[in-house]
Amino acid sequence: MRDLRRFAAPALVAALLPATAQAGTTSHVRTVVGHAQGGQGQFGCATSGPQADIGAWFGSKTAGLPTEGYAACHLQGATINNSGAGATSAVSSASQTISGNTATADASAHASYTGAGASSSSNLTGGPYNFDFHQAESTTFVRDTLTFLANADKGFVRIGFALDGAMHTAGTAEAFSELSYKVGNDHVYAMMSAKLSGPNSGRFYATYTPGFTDFTRTEHDFTIDGTVYSDAIPVTFGQGVDFTYALFTSAFSGTYGSYAQSLFGSTVKLTSISVVDAQGRPIDFTVHSTSGTLYDAKGAHAVPSGVPEPASWALLILGFGGVGAAARRRRAMPLQPAYA
Repeated sequence: MRDLRRFAAPALVAALLPATAQAGTTSHVRTVVGHAQGGQGQFGCATSGPQADIGAWFGSKTAGLPTEGYAACHLQGATINNSGAGATSAVSSASQTISGNTATADASAHASYTGAGASSSSNLTGGPYNFDFHQAESTTFVRDTLTFLANADKGFVRIGFALDGAMHTAGTAEAFSELSYKVGNDHVYAMMSAKLSGPNSGRFYATYTPGFTDFTRTEHDFTIDGTVYSDAIPVTFGQGVDFTYALFTSAFSGTYGSYAQSLFGSTVKLTSISVVDAQGRPIDFTVHSTSGTLYDAKGAHAVPSGVPEPASWALLILGFGGVGAAARRRRAMPLQPAYA
């Protein structure tokens, strides 16, 4: 039997290859402001920490929340996780005033297979001791199963993302941003990770794809506009690869009129895919995706209106085959005599 990966039409192979995971997106936001009080026992509402929903990806960088939650501890805000097979979005805003001092937090996120964005901001006016919480975070997850087809057995894939965003701080505030990816159940790898603390503390760090230079930083601001890349991902051509990428932003205002902004809502886009064989030689390729998104060397593209999704190709092919068989049967029937 011939190897389908090498000889069959790409559309046919795409329709027949099994998917290994469900595609989908998640838009996550969390805001929390106020002074935690209440709960049970002497230490009620005093224990807090990062939440498990995105902690596996971003750990202690995420916003904390008391064990008892919002209502029991008299806090304002919300945690929203919207997931679906297509595009998703989520928004949360919170504000609370105590003794004439006000804390606000805002978070928004949107995700699709062709673009995602996330923004967080936090602002605190007045003294530091009226508020335990004044923070926001937003995250997008985009996951798809990609099956690369090429005239080879094994090779490597590298994926590029256009990234455009900025962070701003004042006082003792802190802003954070990260673009990461994960293949299957492997580790989370960061393509860009940056933290900007207020100028009063003078702390800053950032990591990028090696050689990346498309960013600027001052004492108060950080901007980035360029393309970052995944590592070389090993693939077996014809076998699905579960690929997930995530954009994370957070903002923690500090004290005495400080604010933080992490603004990456304009979008991160998957803009390039390069494929090489096991010897590192560039090769032509096609991609089947569980989501139906079109992927090629120039990245991810929405399916044009009226174009069947990959799952429909098999039915179309079977339909064409049935029409052909019927035509052959009609040609094989003997001619009947004509009667007057």
